[in-house]
Parts: sequence; C-alpha cells; structure tokens
Amino acid sequence: MSKAQLEALRGLNVAFNERADWAAFYAPGAEFHMPVEWPEEPVYRGEEGLRKVVQLWTENFDEY
Repeated sequence: MSKAQLEALRGLNVAFNERADWAAFYAPGAEFHMPVEWPEEPVYRGEEGLRKVVQLWTENFDEY
C-alpha cells in the first residue's frame, strides 16, 4: 500500500468515526452492493447512494 493510499484510508477512518461525509473518498460513480440480508435496496450508486447507505446504517445504532 502506498503512502498516499494509507493517508486516504486514515482520512476515511476519521470521517467514519466522526460521522462526517465520506463521499470525498469515493469515485463519483462508485457502487455499493449490499449483502443479500440487507433489508433496503441492494445497490446504491454515487455520492447520494453513499450518503443514503451511511444514513440507513448509522440510524440503527445509538452509539457508533
């Protein structure tokens, strides 16, 4: 893993832990394929899709 990749991963981890917007860490056309057990849509696309997944995922936890 390159130093740049490691720094990007660290930044993503910080954003995740702070419940910040993750969209900057993904390509604009990224697709998120959810496990078959996922009760919502099976695929989320782009920045709005990422934001929706994060919202759905985190709203189920009091502390995350």
